[in-house]
Amino acid sequence: MITDYYKNIANHVISTRRERLTSGFRAAGRPDHTGADFTDADRLELRQDIYILAFADGVADRAGLGSAASGLGYYIDIRHESGGASYLTRYCHLRGAPVFKAGQAVGRGDVLGIMGKTGNSTGIHLHFGLKEDSVSWDTGVWVDPEPYLFGAKAMGGAALPPAGAIAVGDSVRLTPSAAVYATGQSIPAWVKAGTYTVMQVKADRVLLKEIISWVFERDVTRNGK
Repeated sequence: MITDYYKNIANHVISTRRERLTSGFRAAGRPDHTGADFTDADRLELRQDIYILAFADGVADRAGLGSAASGLGYYIDIRHESGGASYLTRYCHLRGAPVFKAGQAVGRGDVLGIMGKTGNSTGIHLHFGLKEDSVSWDTGVWVDPEPYLFGAKAMGGAALPPAGAIAVGDSVRLTPSAAVYATGQSIPAWVKAGTYTVMQVKADRVLLKEIISWVFERDVTRNGK
């Protein structure tokens, strides 16, 4: 049975709150499927972009347009090292070229691109794959990413945010107690009266699109909350 990831989806894989798993690792009828597929029908129906975020800190190993034979479409592989262990995460079927190029450092939560359907894809979705014991794209073993997505396993000690964590694309407002931007300057009253869209989430802070300013995550709340 396909698992509903509505409440527990890893926000550092895709950015919205309503993602769903559409095909699991080596799911019935797909024994060669070496990852997990996600989409977001609600946002697609509203013609909203769905941002793909890096699962953990690492270095882009390969990035670009995969061969026709591979079926990857636009994709990016990120290599991760922790405590002597090596991992690789793969993000496929992006709408266009990934933000990062091979060799560039990538931070957990960085935007990698927008969900698309390039390559071997019947609809807009993200294929997320994870390899253990991988020192390069052609080594290691593809494993079920679900334990990592749900926090049963940790890669480099990177615990996942709780289901209520702020994510890219969320509509938010500042709390009355918000006093300073992440850069230290005071937040004026008129800014607190506004509604903003989250552009990026990194560590304990978020970037607000309309004012292009970083604020602390603790100082924002989703609209309707």
